[in-house]
Amino acid sequence: MAESQVRLNYKYYPGCALDGIQKAYRMSTEAVAKKLGITLNEMKDWNCCGGPSVIAVDEIKALALSAKNLAMVQKETDQLVTPCNTCFGTLKKANNYMDYNKKIYDAVNGALGEIGLSYEPHSVTVRHFVDILFNDYGVNKLKSKVTRPLTDIRVVPFYGCHFSRPFGEHDDVENPQKMDELIKITGAEWVDFPMKYTCCGATLNVSDKNIGYRLLHEILRTAKEVKADCIVTACPLCQTNLEMFQRVAGNRFGEKHKIPVIYITQLVGYSLGISSKDLMLNKVLVKPKVILAKK
Repeated sequence: MAESQVRLNYKYYPGCALDGIQKAYRMSTEAVAKKLGITLNEMKDWNCCGGPSVIAVDEIKALALSAKNLAMVQKETDQLVTPCNTCFGTLKKANNYMDYNKKIYDAVNGALGEIGLSYEPHSVTVRHFVDILFNDYGVNKLKSKVTRPLTDIRVVPFYGCHFSRPFGEHDDVENPQKMDELIKITGAEWVDFPMKYTCCGATLNVSDKNIGYRLLHEILRTAKEVKADCIVTACPLCQTNLEMFQRVAGNRFGEKHKIPVIYITQLVGYSLGISSKDLMLNKVLVKPKVILAKK
């Protein structure tokens, strides 16, 4: 669909992390949307997407949580946008699992029926906010809006697990590119990063610190090797792990890590001229001083 034909008006699902400890992602997403004239209509009475930790305990209940959100949106429109990688993947999982598994379809709709809802798989298309920026708004139009080009800043993308796998039809499943292109649009120097679609360790920092911290250390060490000024992600869990556990992961393996980890919406938003306060860049634990100082 041509850029001029796209109506930039969407139902919006922020998810639990953006409504809690990762408010910076919510604020920067909404600030970028407002700046570009993208309307995000937050859905009413949304609930937890039923992410991986819930799925590990009870798959049907987790899928029912996702389907409840989709069933509510289904009443009004056929698209739902979220900035969170985990929510994106989990909501899409409900669509796919209900579609190809009759037992899951019946069980989930049985649960929804208790509250007067039902859901037909794929009635609502789940989309990532990065996809909206890239495809609906359009890269050329977005580039023309950059007023504060981030030249001489080396940036590496970190996609993590759920941005394109296993249901991320909006990008290459094994080698996603959209955040790479958005980084380039800002004027920053995109740096090829071999760790960009590895696992951040997720919740392994709780259950197996040796593995969890090793995964984090390797990502941070590689970012240091390629002389990155900051790491950019679209995942609240990845951002939390890479930022919060830098020191402990480095200490465990005899190194010091100190690199800002920010959201793609914060990077794009800053290049669009949005203030660091509105993007909550001032709340990043490892301050992105190199970005702010150069500008």
